[in-house]
Amino acid sequence: MSRNLLDPTREKEQMQFMTPFGPVIGHYKMGKEFLDFVNEPVDLHIDKSSDLTLKDYSPYTSGSISEELLMEDELLPKIGEFIKDLVANYWLYSMSRRSLADASFNDDHDYTINVLRGWYARQFKGEYNQLCSSSGWLAGSMAVVGYLDVPKDIEKEWATDWEGTTPSVGMTQFVWGNPDELNSNNVFIKPQVGDLFIFPSNLQHIMYPFLNSSGEYRSFNLNLNLTSSLKEQTDEIST
Repeated sequence: MSRNLLDPTREKEQMQFMTPFGPVIGHYKMGKEFLDFVNEPVDLHIDKSSDLTLKDYSPYTSGSISEELLMEDELLPKIGEFIKDLVANYWLYSMSRRSLADASFNDDHDYTINVLRGWYARQFKGEYNQLCSSSGWLAGSMAVVGYLDVPKDIEKEWATDWEGTTPSVGMTQFVWGNPDELNSNNVFIKPQVGDLFIFPSNLQHIMYPFLNSSGEYRSFNLNLNLTSSLKEQTDEIST
């Protein structure tokens, strides 16, 4: 296993696009207001005095995680509105890289971000999300993961694990293709609160278990599309 660590510049509300291998991985640092907004439904779900209970989504995911909770439908377009600039810029960057030419939006089209599904993951000590990617009609073309909470003392656990031969504890890993002498096929991320990553929905990823820290990894996950439609043409009426 490699020690390829992807370490984005974590400046508040700044977009960054990285290409450690084929697909583009985008990063955005969420602000406190948005973090609180997205966190609130989970906090209410946990609060026994609250009437809000989120639906169990674990039968539709591949992780061995305590709680995976379906986002309420009315939350999805609100999150889509918040991340619309990130999604648009990610799409433009990826399409420009794909065609080796500057991509742009057509003035005669309307563009819409469709968040197809969203869910929360609450991962505790010893739990993990196995290597997976999104597929099916709900996968869309892009996926998002945003980190809302991280385990206490995870930095100390990382420091100890990094001294070993195969460091991976508590990290997220992205995997694409096969490695060879001149090519790496994977990168690791040490998640921080406020990290938001966007990537192709078919990019494989895995979340390794943490072993000695207390608390939870709490994240939200989205699958989405950017769709376009021809603007309605209105005929000018002269008098």
